[in-house]
Amino acid sequence: MKLIIYIYIYIIILFIFIIVSKIIYLKVYFQKLWITNTNLPRGYIVSINKTFNCLIFYIISILNNNTCVTFKKEFHTFNDTQGLIFKKDSYCTSHIGNVFKNKPQTITLSKGRYEDTYLILHELGHALGLVHEHSRKDRDKFIKIHYNRMSQGGNGNFFIFNNSYYYNYSTTYDYAALMHYTAYSFATAWYKFFGYPVMEPKLNEQYIHMMGQRKKMTFNDYKRINLCHCNWCNWVVNGTNAYHNDRTIYCENSGYPDFNNCKRCLCPTGYTGDLCEKVIESDSECGNTTYKTEENVTTLIYNDKMNCIITVETDSYYKINFTILYVNALYQDKICTEDIAYQFKYREDKGTTGLLLCGHHQKHIKFESDRNTSLVFYKGVEPH
Repeated sequence: MKLIIYIYIYIIILFIFIIVSKIIYLKVYFQKLWITNTNLPRGYIVSINKTFNCLIFYIISILNNNTCVTFKKEFHTFNDTQGLIFKKDSYCTSHIGNVFKNKPQTITLSKGRYEDTYLILHELGHALGLVHEHSRKDRDKFIKIHYNRMSQGGNGNFFIFNNSYYYNYSTTYDYAALMHYTAYSFATAWYKFFGYPVMEPKLNEQYIHMMGQRKKMTFNDYKRINLCHCNWCNWVVNGTNAYHNDRTIYCENSGYPDFNNCKRCLCPTGYTGDLCEKVIESDSECGNTTYKTEENVTTLIYNDKMNCIITVETDSYYKINFTILYVNALYQDKICTEDIAYQFKYREDKGTTGLLLCGHHQKHIKFESDRNTSLVFYKGVEPH
């Protein structure tokens, strides 16, 4: 059984072959990568400058709006309870998770980084228990580390985090995680100049352009924080990586219970509904956006300013092979991000950022779905 879909897009051009493969998928179990903390740091003090106070307030509001963790500003120094103190130093550093029971812990920021919103959020992620994505126990399945390309002392930033108390809550490796370094982090000037990365993706070489984004926390970044600190809906067994057998709600497409309302789920990009059972509606100009694989050829043409989410599916226990023939997309920065890219959610964990494509590609790009359903995100910038 084969399906070939041609997609023609002007201004931003994308050609796709989609072929069904008769390969039965296997259930995957993931490594544990988390620490459970019930005593959260609540207060924070900023000891840098008044301008930085405003920025920290904004960054804290990002966490408050997306997690159950609520911080409040303290106006007086405190030493007898948990909390966070922001200080300037020569380096940007943070402990991973709570380290003290009855006193605050420090996040240090170097000069020139006081206005870097998402670098600060990165350090806050550490304080709440997030490890670097490239330090996960299962990272060697997804990236190759070239230690010989690192500057002296750089290898300490790439150790696998083996603490048995850490869990990933069945979220898979996310190349676009806020907690991921760039591919060239800690590379010597020589290797960086000639384009030899320290980290190379194993799933697909195009993932290299997604690593190190600093625009937002991803869905799975927030999911790990919330399932660790906000397991109020009894979704997982506390202290383990396992889902609860008697949970009262079953979220679909890698969603998880809303900590504000256990009768509905928080959904990944592209999904909606109380159980994340629906795909978000596309613009009316997109036309039909659901394609079931058959033995024929389907041609799709996108050449206008519109947003489309295309569902491609086949029979159960089959996978889909994608071949991208040509791409000419926006590339506003050195790193390809979700807000400007074409995205292909073909992995089993729909909470993980899909393969993002930016810029110009003439070389064929191939990948295979983990399951029998995939999403394709098209963002048309302007008509041609």
